[in-house]
Amino acid sequence: MINPQAIKQIVCVENGLQMNYCFVAEEFKEVITNLELDNLECWVNFSVQTVSNGRTTQLCRLKPPAPLPGCYAKVYQYPRWSDRIRIMFRGGLVGTSRAGAEFRNLKKLNKRGLAPRVIAFGHQRSWRLLHLSLLVTEEVKGAVPLDQFVADSLSSLTQRKRKKLLSALAEFTRKMNAGRYVNGQYHWRNILVLNRDDEFAFQVIDPSSSRWRYRWFCSLYDLATLDVCAAYFFTRTERLRFFKSYQCTVNKPLTRRQKKQVRKIAALRDKIAESEIIRYRFMLPSP
Repeated sequence: MINPQAIKQIVCVENGLQMNYCFVAEEFKEVITNLELDNLECWVNFSVQTVSNGRTTQLCRLKPPAPLPGCYAKVYQYPRWSDRIRIMFRGGLVGTSRAGAEFRNLKKLNKRGLAPRVIAFGHQRSWRLLHLSLLVTEEVKGAVPLDQFVADSLSSLTQRKRKKLLSALAEFTRKMNAGRYVNGQYHWRNILVLNRDDEFAFQVIDPSSSRWRYRWFCSLYDLATLDVCAAYFFTRTERLRFFKSYQCTVNKPLTRRQKKQVRKIAALRDKIAESEIIRYRFMLPSP
């Protein structure tokens, strides 16, 4: 269950302000109006689990009444004036906020079948400064994060199924990176796995704003992020096959350009390995 103190901390920054919805899915407009979900406290009342709780963000699992589906509510909160001033030019007053960038990317990826559906997105402001954003997304039934799937189920997969898993993930990643979109937050915990009749499908959550420092390396940054933990669970041959599947050259030898890309991925992986490994230190095998 959600921590009551955490609820109190979120609700107390609301100051009675109504939620200013920027988007509500068409099929849920009427029910959200009828349930009078006009502020954060109303949404929090449906919370059954706190998934994560950071300094400025909190993710809760919700079970609202039908016809609303099971969903997740991500709250970006800036209760202190110092926080609101710090983000003035990053969506606090002008520009696009972190929540706004995530909403925009989720909408685009959902149209391509790569991300969950957005149910509602809104924010609250005080003296025109942003102090709270709410992003509600539909729950993907039967899906588990990739890190949990690897920890619980990878050892029971046959070689054929391991190959299918990596091939499906490579195809999904290639589709996501189409159009020079780079996630920048392509961590294992942000990739949902659906295993249905030995066929694997994926959905991505928490897509970043795709900053230019990520785009500079194109899709290599996302591949490097994936490869940090992959070295602990997959052989070098499997990881190379994944890269060739991503490039659609499974049955062809690596070209000079692709070999150069592999070296860049390895260099990027080494740079981000320390922070990435900390996230998954409890599931990684001992060296």
